[in-house]
Amino acid sequence: MDTGERILKDYRNAGEDQRLDLFLAYRDLRDRFREIEREESSAGSLRESPASDALTVPGAAAVYEKPAHEGLIQAIRSHCS
Repeated sequence: MDTGERILKDYRNAGEDQRLDLFLAYRDLRDRFREIEREESSAGSLRESPASDALTVPGAAAVYEKPAHEGLIQAIRSHCS
């Protein structure tokens, strides 16, 4: 496994803070990191994360689980703007 593949594997397995660190450290892999985020987002994020936020909407019957990586995506978008 080459270095780039190892970094992508580390990114997939990382928590939100470590993902942000990797994103900022490896500019040449940012498109791949974004692709991973999109894949996980469209798959409903099968990753287990203890950092997900539960939001309760008044009058709603269900609770919306905000995936932990959603904050990372927002941080990436803010950084790239």
